[in-house]
Amino acid sequence: MPRLATSERYSISLPAGHRFPIAKYELIREQLLWQGIAPAADFYDPGLAAEEDILRVHSPEYWQRVRELRLSP
Repeated sequence: MPRLATSERYSISLPAGHRFPIAKYELIREQLLWQGIAPAADFYDPGLAAEEDILRVHSPEYWQRVRELRLSP
């Protein structure tokens, strides 16, 4: 089984009705552990992404909105 990236930092509060289903990622981790598909040792915290890496996949405008907590639902 490959190692799986996870972090408590991934659990963020988004406005009700936001299109990004953030809660499902923690539920997936819990389900993999519960079913014994992935033991706790397979999970690791990858640390924070550098801004340079973030901007490789997101526009500067989007990244600015994220930093200012201005994501639309």
